[in-house]
Amino acid sequence: MDGLQEHFLNTVLPYRLYSLGCLEMALSLVREYPNGASLQCKFNDKLKVQGSSSIITNANVELGIIHCRVLMEFLGVKVDKNMNLISAGKPRDSDVTIESFELPKLTLEQVVEPCTSDKELARKYIAKTLFAANKLIAHATNLVKLEEDSIDGYIVTARAIPVLFKNYFYNPLKLEIPNYKVDKYEQPDEL
Repeated sequence: MDGLQEHFLNTVLPYRLYSLGCLEMALSLVREYPNGASLQCKFNDKLKVQGSSSIITNANVELGIIHCRVLMEFLGVKVDKNMNLISAGKPRDSDVTIESFELPKLTLEQVVEPCTSDKELARKYIAKTLFAANKLIAHATNLVKLEEDSIDGYIVTARAIPVLFKNYFYNPLKLEIPNYKVDKYEQPDEL
């Protein structure tokens, strides 16, 4: 294994996967407090930050959604302009992908395989999340509107991606998936 692969295994992928745990935590807070809530954040029992819960939620939601897109593209899946999941084309020479580890890109069927409920709904949720990364967060457009199912969709995506990584990346490499869960928060109801 070369230095770049080790860097991805030890630093980049654990960081990006952990952001999905932060996304899920932030979404559970947004769901519980849709208009925000007061926040006090302590470091070593000293109050350091006080204000709106959006201090925690906004950045974690936006970054988590961006990381969803990056991780899915790593696995070989992206979204087209019509909000359909598609297989990623040939990566640029500088891109690091699952193929950089001599593993195959995921098929579109594999993407929804771990979803135990409605696979078409899961496909829609994942596509909407990846689309939102580009059109809602990375660019100022009027193409995306938050719908009532957006939070559910983002949570489904945040939960599905680690399963995909475990099944199609870490297990074939005979490695343990890094911890991607936030240590303590009140988890949302099962979807």
